[in-house]
Amino acid sequence: MTLMDTAEMYGDGATEKLVAEAIAGRRDEVFLVSKVLPHHATVRGTIAACEASLRRLNTDVIDLYLLHWRGSVALSETLEAFTALVKAGKIRYWGVSNFDDADMEELFALNGAKRLLRIKCSTT
Repeated sequence: MTLMDTAEMYGDGATEKLVAEAIAGRRDEVFLVSKVLPHHATVRGTIAACEASLRRLNTDVIDLYLLHWRGSVALSETLEAFTALVKAGKIRYWGVSNFDDADMEELFALNGAKRLLRIKCSTT
């Protein structure tokens, strides 16, 4: 297994601890994915949630960090947090999960998502 997909909500963080045990000594062999809950998706909340996930996962970087699903927090806030986390070296990539077409269009309209727009255009 080379990809581990977890989230802060799975087992209230307990699953991230199990993942940490499973990949102990093999972190460099695994592409690690985790997700932030929508109600944590503010700038400060996303950063705090990521840092908590990093502690539970016993790692210094998450390969792909996703917004688990669309919530009421402005996407621009979440993107600001994702950008800060990338710059800080705490996540390598960011993305979204469980978004419908309208959510994706809103995301594509944001300045921080221009790269996503290029990817979408090149695959359609």
